[in-house]
Amino acid sequence: MDEKINTHDLLLENENLRKELQSLTQTKNDLLIYKHQLDAILENAPVEVYLKDREGCYIRVNKQFEKLFGVKNKDLIGLLPADIIAPELAASTREHDQSVLNSGKAECREEIVELVNENQSHTFSTIKFPVFDANGEVDGLGAIVTDITARVKAENELRKSNLLFSQAEAMGNMGHWTWDFEEDKLISCSDQFARIYGMTVPEALDYFISAEAELDLVHPDDKEIFRQADYVNSKLLKQFDAEYRIITHLGDTRHIYAHSELEYDNNGAPSALFGTVHDITEDKEKEAALIQVTKAAQEASLTKSKFLAAMSHEIRTPMAGVIGMSDLLLDTDLSPQQLDWATSIKSSGNNLMLILNEILDQSKLEAGKLEISPTDFLLPSFVRDNINLFRPSIASKNLTLDIKLDDDLPDALHADSTRIGQVLSNFLSNALKFTNTGGIEVAVKLEPNKLNELTLRFTVTDNGIGLTDKEQDKLFTAFTQADSSTSRTYGGTGLGLSISKQLVELMGGQIGVDSTKGIGSAFWFTVCYQPAKKAVVVKDRRVTLDRWVASRALKVLVAEDNTANQNIIRTILTKLDHSVVIAKDGQCAIDLLNASNFDVILMDVRMPVMDGIEATTSIREMANAKSNIPIIALTADISAGNISEYMNVGMNDVCGKPINLSALIKSIDKCLGEEIHASMPQVSAYTASQQSADPVN
Repeated sequence: MDEKINTHDLLLENENLRKELQSLTQTKNDLLIYKHQLDAILENAPVEVYLKDREGCYIRVNKQFEKLFGVKNKDLIGLLPADIIAPELAASTREHDQSVLNSGKAECREEIVELVNENQSHTFSTIKFPVFDANGEVDGLGAIVTDITARVKAENELRKSNLLFSQAEAMGNMGHWTWDFEEDKLISCSDQFARIYGMTVPEALDYFISAEAELDLVHPDDKEIFRQADYVNSKLLKQFDAEYRIITHLGDTRHIYAHSELEYDNNGAPSALFGTVHDITEDKEKEAALIQVTKAAQEASLTKSKFLAAMSHEIRTPMAGVIGMSDLLLDTDLSPQQLDWATSIKSSGNNLMLILNEILDQSKLEAGKLEISPTDFLLPSFVRDNINLFRPSIASKNLTLDIKLDDDLPDALHADSTRIGQVLSNFLSNALKFTNTGGIEVAVKLEPNKLNELTLRFTVTDNGIGLTDKEQDKLFTAFTQADSSTSRTYGGTGLGLSISKQLVELMGGQIGVDSTKGIGSAFWFTVCYQPAKKAVVVKDRRVTLDRWVASRALKVLVAEDNTANQNIIRTILTKLDHSVVIAKDGQCAIDLLNASNFDVILMDVRMPVMDGIEATTSIREMANAKSNIPIIALTADISAGNISEYMNVGMNDVCGKPINLSALIKSIDKCLGEEIHASMPQVSAYTASQQSADPVN
């Protein structure tokens, strides 16, 4: 019985053992499967994984770790970090390991490792965690290492880009912002945006929680501007651009320029507004300062113009008297010596007038008030007439004169003959001044032009003192002469060539010089022209000394404050049997007109008490027939702008000073509407003898 029991017990125990063994085998198989699964995860993980014992020795690494560090797992077993990485990093790693082992908690940190196999640094994010034994004691540690080098680099680049963007915004006084329509508030902004409004970024985000908040900061005078282009309207307008002022949280006023554009969601509906704010306060201050400077410059220019006009009158008036008196003197019987003296007086007066004209021309050019006035004229006679003015002086220095006019030149053309003559005369004057032996040549030809414009080229060549390259460089600068000694030896203001350059450029041409020191110079300029608008009558080139006679006597009222000019005009008109009454100013002229009848008034423009413009205005306002009396302005201010002003106040015509008898007589006839005067021309013996002497080649 006992044996049966024992056998049964054994069989039962054996069955239990079998089941236990089967369970253990299943557990082992499960563990193996689990191990294979863990190994698969471990070996195929895209991150580096390793295990260490308590002493810090590697007991296992995965393939990613092997690949990164270039070592095999079998070669790492038992090695310390110091065996594969730099000592300093190894010490830091050991310190971190020990912290995890001691705390029994996972820790994360970033570290930079120099990889020997790649010879470059990598940044890793390492999560270290404790590994426990069966008794729950810390037996070692494991780590999951992620190579974040690319991410860190991207973050650094983004940080650098943001810094540069922020610096650019600060340098440009510009900030950006984003307004969300769903939340109806500001959801992001840059530091510079906040600074413009006198806030920090958190303050700005807390403040701008509605469109009305922005409106509260807009300057009271500019609120309507903002309303027309605010955030709400931007949903319809798609973008807005506005310039207005704000009052910042710090209390100061800033000028800003705001611009924004819509952002859309996936359904194409407006979701947000992205914009910029540009602080243009400094620009506005500079603009205001510039306006003030410009205004001051304009006022200074106007003052200068008024001063020059006044000086022109003050200088021209006595000079007109000198020249006019010399003309009267030359019209009398004089001894040879007296004739020489009178001629010298007139020549000196004309030279002074030329200098004054140069200064005034320079002033007008600087102010941009000198205008080109083209007319039709005959080119060959124009050239000869200008040269004839210099013939006596050229002959007196025993110089030869050669004129070369190309055969294909037009007979008539449309250009500013006055200004062309001014430049040509300046060239001839300089050639004559600086040439003592040899000769002077004047050449005119057509100039090829890339723009197919009609262009003439004038060249004046001399055998004078010539110029160095350095002297040529500064030749066309105002108030400058080639050499400081030149003005002492030869005279001159140093304005002629500067004015010539500007005149030529106004006429669409160029100017220059080809010169060799000690040999001579060739000054040239080009001008654009057009064909003559109408037929040009060939005028007799003989100089005449006109003797005028009047068919009837006129009663002339002369308003002139200068005694010399009074005497000149009285002498000229009384020789024609006209009656002349002198008024010393505009008020006196009005009083005389009210007291008597006159046929015509010769009105000086600048006079004391009442000037010619005021007097003319008052006369035209008279309530009787005398308001229609012809008034002729006598003035040295005969620019186009001044002439227009004189005509606008009611003057009928303008005659310049010094008085030109022929021009004055013709003006009187024109204003009275009849030919009262007739001339009896007498040909100058000298000029007539020169008609066949033009050596034109």
